[in-house]
Amino acid sequence: MFVQGVLQSQKRLAKVNKELAAAQSTARGVELSLKNERTSLAQIQKNSATMLEFLNSWSDALRKIETPEAGELNIASRVKQGGLITLSQRFESISAKNDTIPQIIRAHLTFEGDYVKTLNWLGRVEADLPSSRVTNLRIVRGETGNDVRMSLVLDLPLVKKDILATP
Repeated sequence: MFVQGVLQSQKRLAKVNKELAAAQSTARGVELSLKNERTSLAQIQKNSATMLEFLNSWSDALRKIETPEAGELNIASRVKQGGLITLSQRFESISAKNDTIPQIIRAHLTFEGDYVKTLNWLGRVEADLPSSRVTNLRIVRGETGNDVRMSLVLDLPLVKKDILATP
Protein backbone atom coordinates (compact mmCIF):
# COMPACT_ATOMS: atom_id res chain seq x y z
CA MET A 1 0.00 0.00 0.00
CA PHE A 2 2.80 2.31 0.88
CA VAL A 3 4.48 1.52 -2.45
CA GLN A 4 1.22 2.12 -4.25
CA GLY A 5 0.87 5.54 -2.56
CA VAL A 6 4.43 6.46 -3.56
CA LEU A 7 3.77 5.42 -7.18
CA GLN A 8 0.60 7.51 -7.31
CA SER A 9 2.47 10.48 -5.88
CA GLN A 10 5.21 10.04 -8.46
CA LYS A 11 2.61 9.87 -11.25
CA ARG A 12 0.97 13.06 -9.95
CA LEU A 13 4.37 14.73 -9.69
CA ALA A 14 5.22 13.72 -13.27
CA LYS A 15 1.87 15.04 -14.46
CA VAL A 16 2.38 18.35 -12.63
CA ASN A 17 5.93 18.64 -14.01
CA LYS A 18 4.58 18.03 -17.51
CA GLU A 19 1.92 20.73 -17.04
CA LEU A 20 4.56 23.07 -15.62
CA ALA A 21 6.77 22.53 -18.67
CA ALA A 22 3.83 23.18 -21.00
CA ALA A 23 2.90 26.37 -19.09
CA GLN A 24 6.51 27.59 -19.17
CA SER A 25 6.68 26.92 -22.90
CA THR A 26 3.43 28.84 -23.46
CA ALA A 27 4.71 31.70 -21.29
CA ARG A 28 7.94 31.89 -23.36
CA GLY A 29 5.84 31.98 -26.53
CA VAL A 30 3.65 34.75 -25.15
CA GLU A 31 6.73 36.72 -23.99
CA LEU A 32 8.24 36.39 -27.46
CA SER A 33 4.97 37.51 -29.05
CA LEU A 34 4.79 40.48 -26.65
CA LYS A 35 8.37 41.44 -27.53
CA ASN A 36 7.53 41.30 -31.24
CA GLU A 37 4.40 43.40 -30.74
CA ARG A 38 6.34 46.00 -28.73
CA THR A 39 8.96 46.19 -31.47
CA SER A 40 6.21 46.58 -34.06
CA LEU A 41 4.54 49.32 -31.97
CA ALA A 42 7.84 51.19 -31.60
CA GLN A 43 8.35 51.04 -35.38
CA ILE A 44 4.81 52.31 -36.06
CA GLN A 45 5.29 55.15 -33.57
CA LYS A 46 8.61 56.04 -35.18
CA ASN A 47 7.09 56.00 -38.67
CA SER A 48 4.05 58.07 -37.69
CA ALA A 49 5.89 60.60 -35.49
CA THR A 50 6.36 63.12 -38.29
CA MET A 51 2.72 62.83 -39.39
CA LEU A 52 1.49 63.30 -35.82
CA GLU A 53 3.84 66.25 -35.32
CA PHE A 54 2.50 67.82 -38.52
CA LEU A 55 -1.12 67.30 -37.51
CA ASN A 56 -0.49 68.67 -34.02
CA SER A 57 1.21 71.78 -35.39
CA TRP A 58 -1.71 72.38 -37.78
CA SER A 59 -4.50 71.31 -35.42
CA ASP A 60 -5.60 74.87 -34.58
CA ALA A 61 -5.82 75.80 -38.27
CA LEU A 62 -7.62 72.58 -39.17
CA ARG A 63 -10.04 72.90 -36.25
CA LYS A 64 -11.37 76.28 -37.51
CA ILE A 65 -13.75 74.57 -39.95
CA GLU A 66 -15.43 71.48 -38.50
CA THR A 67 -18.64 71.17 -40.54
CA PRO A 68 -19.65 71.98 -44.12
CA GLU A 69 -22.09 74.59 -42.84
CA ALA A 70 -19.34 76.28 -40.79
CA GLY A 71 -17.12 76.40 -43.89
CA GLU A 72 -19.82 78.00 -46.01
CA LEU A 73 -20.68 80.52 -43.32
CA ASN A 74 -17.02 81.36 -42.73
CA ILE A 75 -16.33 82.11 -46.40
CA ALA A 76 -19.60 84.00 -46.96
CA SER A 77 -18.99 86.20 -43.92
CA ARG A 78 -15.40 86.88 -45.00
CA VAL A 79 -16.62 88.08 -48.40
CA LYS A 80 -19.19 90.33 -46.73
CA GLN A 81 -16.68 91.68 -44.20
CA GLY A 82 -14.25 92.42 -47.03
CA GLY A 83 -16.77 94.78 -48.57
CA LEU A 84 -16.78 92.88 -51.85
CA ILE A 85 -19.79 92.57 -54.13
CA THR A 86 -20.71 88.92 -54.53
CA LEU A 87 -21.68 88.08 -58.09
CA SER A 88 -22.03 84.36 -57.49
CA GLN A 89 -21.17 81.77 -54.91
CA ARG A 90 -21.70 78.05 -54.85
CA PHE A 91 -20.54 75.52 -52.29
CA GLU A 92 -20.17 71.81 -52.72
CA SER A 93 -19.11 69.07 -50.39
CA ILE A 94 -16.65 66.61 -51.88
CA SER A 95 -15.84 63.24 -50.35
CA ALA A 96 -12.11 62.64 -50.34
CA LYS A 97 -10.65 59.16 -50.43
CA ASN A 98 -8.55 59.85 -47.38
CA ASP A 99 -8.99 58.70 -43.79
CA THR A 100 -7.52 61.87 -42.29
CA ILE A 101 -9.39 64.37 -44.47
CA PRO A 102 -12.63 62.60 -45.42
CA GLN A 103 -14.39 65.67 -46.81
CA ILE A 104 -13.57 68.93 -48.59
CA ILE A 105 -15.77 72.01 -48.91
CA ARG A 106 -15.26 73.53 -52.35
CA ALA A 107 -16.35 77.16 -52.70
CA HIS A 108 -16.85 78.59 -56.20
CA LEU A 109 -16.81 82.36 -55.72
CA THR A 110 -17.05 85.31 -58.08
CA PHE A 111 -17.01 88.81 -56.71
CA GLU A 112 -15.99 92.31 -57.64
CA GLY A 113 -14.30 95.02 -55.67
CA ASP A 114 -11.46 97.49 -55.48
CA TYR A 115 -8.16 95.98 -56.68
CA VAL A 116 -6.34 96.51 -53.37
CA LYS A 117 -9.32 95.41 -51.26
CA THR A 118 -9.79 92.24 -53.32
CA LEU A 119 -6.17 91.13 -53.17
CA ASN A 120 -5.94 91.97 -49.47
CA TRP A 121 -9.06 89.85 -48.93
CA LEU A 122 -7.38 86.89 -50.63
CA GLY A 123 -4.26 87.39 -48.51
CA ARG A 124 -6.36 87.46 -45.31
CA VAL A 125 -8.08 84.24 -46.29
CA GLU A 126 -4.71 82.57 -46.81
CA ALA A 127 -3.45 83.94 -43.47
CA ASP A 128 -6.59 83.12 -41.46
CA LEU A 129 -7.29 79.74 -43.08
CA PRO A 130 -3.82 78.35 -43.88
CA SER A 131 -5.25 74.90 -44.59
CA SER A 132 -7.34 76.29 -47.45
CA ARG A 133 -6.20 75.79 -51.01
CA VAL A 134 -6.92 77.97 -54.00
CA THR A 135 -7.36 75.52 -56.85
CA ASN A 136 -8.39 78.02 -59.50
CA LEU A 137 -8.01 81.81 -59.64
CA ARG A 138 -8.90 84.27 -62.35
CA ILE A 139 -8.66 88.04 -61.97
CA VAL A 140 -9.93 90.33 -64.74
CA ARG A 141 -10.72 94.01 -65.09
CA GLY A 142 -13.90 95.06 -63.30
CA GLU A 143 -16.78 97.21 -64.44
CA THR A 144 -15.41 100.53 -63.22
CA GLY A 145 -12.10 102.30 -62.52
CA ASN A 146 -9.88 100.39 -60.13
CA ASP A 147 -12.25 97.42 -59.72
CA VAL A 148 -11.34 93.83 -60.50
CA ARG A 149 -13.47 90.74 -60.84
CA MET A 150 -12.10 87.71 -59.06
CA SER A 151 -13.29 84.17 -59.72
CA LEU A 152 -11.77 81.52 -57.53
CA VAL A 153 -12.27 77.99 -56.35
CA LEU A 154 -11.29 77.52 -52.73
CA ASP A 155 -10.98 74.13 -51.03
CA LEU A 156 -11.38 73.84 -47.26
CA PRO A 157 -10.49 70.48 -45.68
CA LEU A 158 -12.69 68.95 -42.99
CA VAL A 159 -10.47 66.83 -40.78
CA LYS A 160 -11.78 64.05 -38.55
CA LYS A 161 -12.07 65.41 -35.01
CA ASP A 162 -10.47 62.34 -33.42
CA ILE A 163 -7.31 62.87 -35.50
CA LEU A 164 -6.61 66.29 -34.01
CA ALA A 165 -5.00 66.72 -30.62
CA THR A 166 -7.24 68.24 -27.99
CA PRO A 167 -6.39 71.84 -27.08
